[in-house]
Formats: sequence, structure tokens, C-alpha cells
Amino acid sequence: MKKVTLANCLTIFRLAGAVALVFLEPLSIPFYVVYTLCGLSDALDGPVARHTKTSGDFGARLDSVADMSFYTVMVLRLIPIVWREDILLPWCWWWAVGILIFRIGIYLFAFLKFHRFPSLHTMLNKLSGLLIFVSAYLVRTPFAPVYFAVFCAVATLAGVEELVIHIYNRRYGGEVISLGRLLRDAYKSKKDALQSKKER
Repeated sequence: MKKVTLANCLTIFRLAGAVALVFLEPLSIPFYVVYTLCGLSDALDGPVARHTKTSGDFGARLDSVADMSFYTVMVLRLIPIVWREDILLPWCWWWAVGILIFRIGIYLFAFLKFHRFPSLHTMLNKLSGLLIFVSAYLVRTPFAPVYFAVFCAVATLAGVEELVIHIYNRRYGGEVISLGRLLRDAYKSKKDALQSKKER
């Protein structure tokens, strides 16, 4: 039986919040209250797990499931509003669909390669998550079209980075922060190995 931790409780709260959002009127005050609390739980569960030294594979997987559930519900509740009120330009819709298909392809590729659900917590992925989270507060503002274009650009870069990391890695690396750091660490390890070989 998995140990119940404060970090996992925060993550489970986000799962429950995602279910609650299904039944709340989008962009209403109750919706925003639950939505904001879910966002806070997302921001806090990782730091709490590290601070209490309760990080683990189960918590990471639970976090990924909670994130996926929360953002799926959020997008499905907001898309009808964005479509009905003609907030985005047609090319932005096509770009968003392309990102979704690209992401599914990345997950499928990584699953077939590593035989597990892939979810890298890179800085670009975190930035993409933050941008899509904030979008709910800006959806009816004049900045929405430009903001969504910026999000699509960041999400595209995040997807490309994640795909390259999956191709480069021989084993699953869920703690990778960025492609740059991965390559830098690999270069340092190779350099240290060569140095050690010379000293023998």
C-alpha cells in the first residue's frame, strides 16, 4: 500500500478539483475558485514533496495523471467559449490541433521505447503548463489571440525538446530539466571518464 503524503494529498485534491470543474459553469466565480485552488495545488505538491523528502515514482505518476486530467477538463470547458465567441483566428486553431497530434505522437513514441507513461518535467513543459493555466483568466480579454499564439510557440518548442530528449536517452529520464542540461551533463560525464582514463 502506498504511503499517503501531504504532497500526494495536494495532487489528489487537483484530481478532485478537475472532476468538480466538469459540473461548474465555465468562467463563473465558483469555477475560478476551484480552478485557482487546483493551480495552487499544482504549484505546491512538487516543492512539498521535495521539502518533506517524500518524492517518489508513485507521486510523479500521480502528478502526471492529475495534470493531464485537470488540463483536459480545463481545455474542454473553455473550447466552446473560445469557439462560440470567435476569439482565435483559424490558423491558431490549426496550430493547436497540430500540437495535440504532435504531443500524442511523442507520448506514443516514448511509451513504446520506455514501456511506461512518459511525462518529462522540463522547464519548457512547465512554462507551457503555466501559460495554458493563465489563459483561463485572459480568455475574454483583447490580449487573448496574441497570448494563445505565444502559448502555441512555447508548446511547440517544448514538444520538440521532449522528443529530442526521448530520442537521445537510452532509458527514461523523468527528472530531466532541459535538453541543454542533459547534453551538458553527458559531455561532463564523458570528459570526466576520459580524464580518469588518462590518469590511470
